[in-house]
Amino acid sequence: MEDTKKVPLLRFPEFSGDWEVRKLKKIASKINSKNRNCTLTNVLTNSAIQGIINQDDYFDRDIANKNNLGGYYIVDINDFIYNPRISSNALVGSLKKNNNVKGVMSPLYTVFRFKKGVLSFFEQYFETVHWHRYMKNIANTGARHDRLNITNDSFFDLPLPYPFMAEQQKIAGFLTKIDSKIEQLSKKKKLLENYKKGVMQKIFSQELRFKDDKGNSYPDWEEKKLGDFLTFHMTNSFSRSLLNYESGKIKNIHYGDIHTKFKSTFDILKEKVPFLNKSVDISKISDDCFCQTSDLIIADASEDYKDIGKAIEIINLDNQKLLAGLHTYIARDKIKFALGFKSYLFKSYDLRLKIMKIATGISVLGISKTNLSKLKVFIPSVEEQQKIADFLTAIDKKINFVEKQLNYTKNYKQGLLQKMFV
Repeated sequence: MEDTKKVPLLRFPEFSGDWEVRKLKKIASKINSKNRNCTLTNVLTNSAIQGIINQDDYFDRDIANKNNLGGYYIVDINDFIYNPRISSNALVGSLKKNNNVKGVMSPLYTVFRFKKGVLSFFEQYFETVHWHRYMKNIANTGARHDRLNITNDSFFDLPLPYPFMAEQQKIAGFLTKIDSKIEQLSKKKKLLENYKKGVMQKIFSQELRFKDDKGNSYPDWEEKKLGDFLTFHMTNSFSRSLLNYESGKIKNIHYGDIHTKFKSTFDILKEKVPFLNKSVDISKISDDCFCQTSDLIIADASEDYKDIGKAIEIINLDNQKLLAGLHTYIARDKIKFALGFKSYLFKSYDLRLKIMKIATGISVLGISKTNLSKLKVFIPSVEEQQKIADFLTAIDKKINFVEKQLNYTKNYKQGLLQKMFV
């Protein structure tokens, strides 16, 4: 018998009995209709289907040669689109429901439409580990060994959970409420980030100025070269293979972590930093090469412009020993700065733009200490620096709080998906 029955680990109390499991080909049909007359030019983007961007980011694209669209599948609202080709080191396949506009999709994709069942129930199922595990098991290695392929026949043999309609609706409704919460938190985080971005631009362009506690204006900002107030110190070239997260006496900052995970104000108690392996010889590393509070650690290499010269400022070391590693510079104060201010200075629009302009390279971009030290910036008094740092830190705390809520809610949903489906 093709169909089997199963029971999920977590279930609403009013439901009982086994779930049916039906093959996709029994409850859905493949869409083969093509845009022969080229009446549709809403091209659904590949990146949207792959889940890289939100489906709202589908866009209308003016096609120079509209005859090319004749071979594209017609995708209606509520149709599902599956990308059968994806990197072998990722979850296999990406599947999304078209919630936006009627359009066309390349025939490289599989388009199908459910004949029965609650669509939002299946949307939730396609986020579960059960679905990805099944797809991984039936995938074949393609001509390129880093790619996996799944044939249409195998895809439509996909076994789908199929409880009674009332239970499908109950599960879909419950999980949709969690999705709404995730969406609200995501929007809140985005609004705060946009607010911070806008207010930073006003602060560092001096459109927005702070006053002292008596309401008096602070002194005018002074223009200085980075080399006027920062000295650059030697870092090591230890590779990631010489690091571990289990044990050691010295921690080491890898430039990749500056790009991907460390906060711009770096507190060693709040960051997961790898140790140097005990076998690594550090006898030639002098004391002034160890990181100090208020040091900037600058990433001097990146594959793209948005991360080149990205910096973190150390605000707490907790008396731990820390080194800066491969593809980084240590920039240390020559003059007094308010703690945390430089981290925001290095995220300011004007300085980021200047850093991108001095970056050189093709596949990998780099910046030199010499060129970096020549860049000019405007610097406020230490007292105004402190006001700026406190103000922006307060915004960051709000963003971090919302981010924690968002991650918790996403993890909570993932746990439910694993238990509420078979």
